[in-house]
Amino acid sequence: MAQPERSADSAQFIESLRDRSDAQRYQPTPPAFLQPPRPSAQGNALAQGLLQQQREASQRSKKQPRALYFVSFSIPEEGLIRMLPEARELDIPAVVNGLIDNDMRKTAEAVFRITREKNVGGVQIDPTQFTRFGITSVPSLVVTCGESTYDLVRGNIRLRQALERVASEGDCAATAKAILAENPL
Repeated sequence: MAQPERSADSAQFIESLRDRSDAQRYQPTPPAFLQPPRPSAQGNALAQGLLQQQREASQRSKKQPRALYFVSFSIPEEGLIRMLPEARELDIPAVVNGLIDNDMRKTAEAVFRITREKNVGGVQIDPTQFTRFGITSVPSLVVTCGESTYDLVRGNIRLRQALERVASEGDCAATAKAILAENPL
């Protein structure tokens, strides 16, 4: 008789485990004070407004520069030592197409050699700008005025002279004049 009793105890034990598991699985929702807050319509509108402000600020910070100076490390260092400080004085970013031998260290060393004498200058690496403006030879100056309007001056010419040329005969004359006026000799 001990055997059937033991079997009944085991069945009851298994049944109680299943009931406990079911009770845990089907628990009622927690009380309201334990639930995470739900965004109200007002809170949701505030979050959307903040997100929109962030997008607009990001767009303003990515605004196209008024002018870009396209150079390359294929230009002799003496030339770059003269060109980069002039671009910096005029607040015109100097842009290169890529790294020297695809090596960041070599590129950084070259920039250091070029800028150490006057401690001004530097370059941005941005191949997308070369593509956007169809730059195939350097040095080149691009002066922009609008999304798709720009003037391009190619050749080994001083930046001020290139800006004066755009100011006198370019579509973006007003932009070139403004750059020159902001940076008098």
